[in-house]
Amino acid sequence: MDDEDNVTRNKTLTSNCQMFEDVKEINNFNTKHISKNDVLFSLIHFNIRSLKNKIDELNEFLDKFKLKFDVIAISESWLSDRDMDMVLMNGYCYLGKNRINKNGGGVGVFVRNTHNVKARHDLNDSLTTTLEIFAIEIANEAQFKNIVVVVAYRPPSCSVGTFCESIDDVLTRLNEKNKHIVVTGDFNINLTDDINSNNNQLQQIMDLHGLCKLINLPTRITANKQSVIDNIFVDGSLNVCLQGVLACDLSDHLPVLTQISFSKQVKKEKLIVVPSTKFLSSSNRISNLNKRLCEIDWTDVYDCWDVEMAWVKFVELFKCCMIKCCQVSNNKINKISKQKPWFNSENKKILKAKNRLFKKFLKIPNDENNNNYKSANKIYKKIKNNAKKQYFHNILENNKHDMKKSWKIMNDVLRRSNNDSKSNNIHLKRNGQIVNDPENALNDHFVSIAEKLNVNFVKTFEYKKPMKNSIQNSMFISSVTTSFKQQDL
Repeated sequence: MDDEDNVTRNKTLTSNCQMFEDVKEINNFNTKHISKNDVLFSLIHFNIRSLKNKIDELNEFLDKFKLKFDVIAISESWLSDRDMDMVLMNGYCYLGKNRINKNGGGVGVFVRNTHNVKARHDLNDSLTTTLEIFAIEIANEAQFKNIVVVVAYRPPSCSVGTFCESIDDVLTRLNEKNKHIVVTGDFNINLTDDINSNNNQLQQIMDLHGLCKLINLPTRITANKQSVIDNIFVDGSLNVCLQGVLACDLSDHLPVLTQISFSKQVKKEKLIVVPSTKFLSSSNRISNLNKRLCEIDWTDVYDCWDVEMAWVKFVELFKCCMIKCCQVSNNKINKISKQKPWFNSENKKILKAKNRLFKKFLKIPNDENNNNYKSANKIYKKIKNNAKKQYFHNILENNKHDMKKSWKIMNDVLRRSNNDSKSNNIHLKRNGQIVNDPENALNDHFVSIAEKLNVNFVKTFEYKKPMKNSIQNSMFISSVTTSFKQQDL
């Protein structure tokens, strides 16, 4: 693709860029235009500004989507190597590059476990420490090229020239291979239509390598300025069916996203969707069902002399009552299941008010709207955190005598999955028998140590002999022999 064709393609793609005020808009698009047979690749980028502190909020936000993003790109993760166990996401593995001996920065990706992925260390390890780029390669289906995803973050301290040279170096090496390329991140370069020397330099490099810009709407909005500093670039051969900016207040940057179709053509006709259903048997629903069964007219069943026909009529009437009282769609079940147990009506009310003020600020970015939103956000976070803290305090208190349940609760909080952990087949034995509840056995052992020590402890006052005067409120530690430690500990 030559430069002129790429400019035309850029204009066409960016004209399709949308601002999504709600996740429902994306869900509705996929319901209407995407077939189950379409082969899609989806990506979303967050400048998260502390992934560790916002992992729960990120998970809650992503749960709203019907689709599972193939790649969730992260810039400004602010992680260190010791934080990696604190950023777990079910169904995804995290790969990234953290700053060493320095706060801030950091880039990485969550990739779905269903993908065969590898980190491109040949690209990641060859770059300067001032520039933050992390690349992965996803093995695509046999008939399609592999996809290389590059996540980049240009710190303000890194010059635009150095950044562009490094991007050019990465893309030059990738263009020698037969790969699809997607570049995303926070470039800290305002890629608006008003061309300046900085964004012109970056845009020229992308054009040179046949990459098209997808985002032309503001991704960072303040009361004084709107700028397009987060973006997604894709090679011109890809069929982009959706791209845009999403109203989300996880940080002061708005996330950007895209969906790419590898099918010949994305279907545009409206699909007929028949939602699957399930039946719930809560006490309230069963009570309503019993009431309805008592009120229904069974005359047609009583008056039928044919036993088989009477049975058919009975089943039809019973089914009608079941559907009316107990049937719910999977969509509703998913919505109910994703609601957090501490998320009560007060949380919902404040969350709606907070989101409404945030969208108002995005439309009219002034100091008044910004202050109103920040005030509501502060109140919401305080109430939500208190409710969450109280909820887990209560369930841990209720299960404090059951170590198995207590550990399950803590693992759920930490998002540790038993399926993800590797068992080393280590068993605890007592009197030659395998212990089925090792957590309780170990707990009993360590709790009983103090009691055993107290029984075997020989009280002596030898330490008082060299003392001339007694010292009140003093503590002395007697010497401990090796045999004492071996026998009693």
